[in-house]
Amino acid sequence: MVGGSNPSGPVSGSGDNMEEKEREERIKQIVSLIGDVLENVGMPRNIREAMESAKKKLDEEGGDIEVKIGIAINYLTEVSEDVNISPYARSQLWKILSALEAVKTRKSESE
Repeated sequence: MVGGSNPSGPVSGSGDNMEEKEREERIKQIVSLIGDVLENVGMPRNIREAMESAKKKLDEEGGDIEVKIGIAINYLTEVSEDVNISPYARSQLWKILSALEAVKTRKSESE
């Protein structure tokens, strides 16, 4: 190839943009999962409120995504050991927490 240019190579910064889009998509999936769990009518009020707060925080426009994920994790962790939560809802809550931690960890590792 003449001139040493590499048209098939990555464009500077494009990997970061793609990674950010993947994170945003993953957050949307998590928010959707929270919405699905919230449809469970037998969920105790304090757990429902924590999940709604986490969902609202993740849906907020702007702000640092790391902070939003951390706050959402905090809301959900506080209620994850509640004795009034059904086994199904608890397992879904842990699934959501795991997904949030994975998104947060993936961002930390890429820095």
